[in-house]
Amino acid sequence: MKNQAGLISAASAPVPYLFDQTAPTGSIVQPVPAAAVASRKPVFQVSAADSGAGVQSVAFQYRPAGSTAEFTTISVDGTPQQGLYEALWTDISLPDGAYEFRAWVTDRAGNQTLLGPTEVIVDLQVPTVELQFPSAEGIAYTESPTPPFIAAAADAGAGPGVAPSGVAQVDFRFRLKSGLPAPPWTAADFTLLWSDDSPAYGANWGTTQLADGDYVFAVQAVDRAGNPSALATQEVIVDRAPPEVRSFGPAARARLPDNTPYQLTWEIFDVSAVETVKLEYSADGGATWQLLAAAVPNTGSFAWSVPDVVDADNPNFKVRLTATDAAGPAVGDVAGHTTEVVSPAFTVAEAPAPATGLAAGDPDQTSTPPSLDGRDFRLEWTPSPSTDVAVQHIYILPVGTPLDLDPGSSQTPVADPGAADSSWTGSETLTKDSLGTDFALDTAYDLYVVTKDSVGAQTPSAPARWPAGTPPAAPTGVSAADPDTTSDVDGRDFQAAWTPSVGSAVVQQRIYLLPAAVPLVLTGGSAHVPVDTLTGNSDAAWTGPATLTVDSAGNALAPGDYHIYVVAVDDDGRMSASAPAALTVADP
Repeated sequence: MKNQAGLISAASAPVPYLFDQTAPTGSIVQPVPAAAVASRKPVFQVSAADSGAGVQSVAFQYRPAGSTAEFTTISVDGTPQQGLYEALWTDISLPDGAYEFRAWVTDRAGNQTLLGPTEVIVDLQVPTVELQFPSAEGIAYTESPTPPFIAAAADAGAGPGVAPSGVAQVDFRFRLKSGLPAPPWTAADFTLLWSDDSPAYGANWGTTQLADGDYVFAVQAVDRAGNPSALATQEVIVDRAPPEVRSFGPAARARLPDNTPYQLTWEIFDVSAVETVKLEYSADGGATWQLLAAAVPNTGSFAWSVPDVVDADNPNFKVRLTATDAAGPAVGDVAGHTTEVVSPAFTVAEAPAPATGLAAGDPDQTSTPPSLDGRDFRLEWTPSPSTDVAVQHIYILPVGTPLDLDPGSSQTPVADPGAADSSWTGSETLTKDSLGTDFALDTAYDLYVVTKDSVGAQTPSAPARWPAGTPPAAPTGVSAADPDTTSDVDGRDFQAAWTPSVGSAVVQQRIYLLPAAVPLVLTGGSAHVPVDTLTGNSDAAWTGPATLTVDSAGNALAPGDYHIYVVAVDDDGRMSASAPAALTVADP
């Protein structure tokens, strides 16, 4: 630098200068060309670089596809994250439609590069799908292990002129109905069989073969933006077999008294429903048949009025059942879905009229500990009006065990009252039922009076259900406290008081102690164990001993929240639990 006097200053320090005329480079990373997205603020990312001055910024822009309008700037990003620049949409929210996205990359020397435009479809409209086959009102039936599985799908725009993304694929799913949770269902509840990306949409079963069973088929369409349709479902029963009749009719050599009602019973298994059955009987060993009912509701039971036989027993009776499942008519193969079964021959015998009006009761309230014997069984009835009655037999059987009076039966009467008796109470020495099995507290029983005439013909009564009583009233007003201040937790930390049951037959009070989150279970294989048993029904308070270290579930006692229950037990083992008393036990 020189002044007016001509004097020249010393030279300045050198200044570096970068001359850069090279444009930056880059590419649009997201969205990819022709992408469809289910977002009104889709991810818009650019990878950019500059070997000279370096990237200064990236400007992100958009406009409707096919438009000549100016591009709208979304945002400008000058700080890359993990090497990528990304648009910030702020208050911009795109409606459904097709758009062009582009980006301007500017370096620090002012050089610019235009990336794009690339077309993007914004689509938040879900597609639709229709299950075309199998399709039925209610249940669809098929005999095929790989039935045609076909669907139609469409993807409409959000409004007129709005471009949809289009159906990407249709997913075909299935599952046994018994394995599904309660509706509504989601795609995750089913097994994916096949995905088809081209109309007409159909499943390929491949090596999958459906066993007979009750299934639910489901289809779901997914568009290119990833929007799933609602599930379209159809219940489908695959059934290739006729009904299986597992039991029917009287046992071989059975003797049925004539002119009396007899309950015909049966058990049918079929994956399809069997709505009705046809019942017939023959009095000549099956040579001819008489219709009982052409369409009996398939309840497993039918009250048959056994025909009269005159003067002599007829050993040539049979009954016949014909069952057709629901799949037969639906698939056009009734014969292939029909089963006919004929009972063994049995005898219809001249027999006395049955005893009637049976009423069973439990008069005994003395057993301690709870137990059953003959004193707990009392039966009253109206004897048969027949004049040729030789004896009456009392039978006691567990509920669900049919009475069997066949000569070869292992069932035996528990008592033989006189021909005119109308009541009976068992004795202490009676400890077994008519099967020879010890009486059990948790078993309900049926009691029968069998009327037998002088020639040996027998007529059973209808059963009377025992026990006739109800469980005792539960203890009330249970309160709990922790009286112990010593360290650790044992029985001394648990104390209860209550008002005993008002039941007159209570012979025990049982104390149960459980964590508050564990419900009390009194019966079955997972029943809890009482921590103490109090004889009689007079105690109204309890404190645990120091030796008590586990709760009723077998867990070690520890600080925490507990429930104490008091359970009244009557002489027949029936139990009633109090409401729980809550207690929080701390460890001092």
